[in-house]
Amino acid sequence: MTEILLRAAQGRDIEAIVGMSHALFREDSGTRDPFTNQDWARQEGNEYFSNLIVSDSGLVLMAEAGGEAVGYLVGYVAQPSSVRPVRMAVLESMFVSRSERGRGTGQKLVDAFLVWSQERDAQRVSVTAFASNDAAICFYRRCGFEPHTVALERSV
Repeated sequence: MTEILLRAAQGRDIEAIVGMSHALFREDSGTRDPFTNQDWARQEGNEYFSNLIVSDSGLVLMAEAGGEAVGYLVGYVAQPSSVRPVRMAVLESMFVSRSERGRGTGQKLVDAFLVWSQERDAQRVSVTAFASNDAAICFYRRCGFEPHTVALERSV
């Protein structure tokens, strides 16, 4: 088994991150939400991820095995608001290639995000998943996340 190495993403990683983000969109929202723009990563990802890499409040992590990108995590710290006066770290997106799933890569990414969040004085950490994505919900529950809110939608 090849060792998984985590590191902060750099500009040279943008193409790989965009590719994995595109795969995430196709796999996750592509099967669960017909209203999501499946080409978002290809259309806007370069600029979005580039800005997060250099942001003080953002984190983009790369997971590598044998020098190859096998996963990423994107997160940021949101400032408190008057409605919810808590410093929140948001795990915005994470992807692990199918070949690496079940081998601890996702857990390593989440653990690194939690350390980063604590170092930035976040009081809470959040992540969202589609209600029908049982695998993601089970994974995040194993990582210590618990349900907090439920979003409901309907057609008009």
